[in-house]
Amino acid sequence: SPGIIAYHSTNVPEFGEFNTSGLSAHFGTADAATDRARDLRDFSVDVVGRKHDDPRTVKVALDIKNPLEMPDLASLYQSERGEFIRSEEVESRLDEHPASWESETDFQEWLLGNGFLTPDQFWDVQYDVDGAVSILKDNGYDGIAYENAVENPGSISYIPFDASQITILSDLP
Repeated sequence: SPGIIAYHSTNVPEFGEFNTSGLSAHFGTADAATDRARDLRDFSVDVVGRKHDDPRTVKVALDIKNPLEMPDLASLYQSERGEFIRSEEVESRLDEHPASWESETDFQEWLLGNGFLTPDQFWDVQYDVDGAVSILKDNGYDGIAYENAVENPGSISYIPFDASQITILSDLP
């Protein structure tokens, strides 16, 4: 089978393979990629103050057979006590911060809180996303599947653990 057909929008010029370190390569539906491209364009104009090359969308086949299913970290807030709560449950308490995929520690803290890391493992990889991924690989996982809360909300997006799991099929116009 060709694997999971998915899409990724980027404003990085041509490249040979994806960098998957730090859970950095997310893939989703064509609509999610379109949403991401719009966000990248808006960020360039509004934050960086200049227009970058238009983002391009890459169509890929993902070889992910046993993903860890988890929520989109972008849909969660984390309390000072380390609990993750859905953003719609956050009221006006001040002890929460939004969780994110870019955080140095949120992913590992979610894994610990949901029984995917032992406390000893957590202390070893607290600031090491790739170390946490290695533990997941040792336990048979080959990626992550999550319900996207930001781009094409409700659709499933994927994070492969290795570049070898990603076959670039085409650049879309």
